[in-house]
Amino acid sequence: MPFTHTCSFLGAHLTLVTAFARDLSDRLASRLVDEEVNAENLRKQKASLENELAASEAQHRSELDAQKQAFNAALQKAQAEQVRTN
Repeated sequence: MPFTHTCSFLGAHLTLVTAFARDLSDRLASRLVDEEVNAENLRKQKASLENELAASEAQHRSELDAQKQAFNAALQKAQAEQVRTN
């Protein structure tokens, strides 16, 4: 009788451990899917921000070039007027 009782106990324990392991495996698989979705969303956000940054950089560079040209034109005009007055 003790051997049968021990086998029954071990069988029940094994059933519980197996169920726990399956549940844990399912939860981990679900979490992995969630993490992969989050990682993909972050990659998309990063790409979008990089594109916005590149566009902003190009716009600012264009504005600075226009300011530089205006400054150079004003400088040349001032130098030409200074030459005429001397």
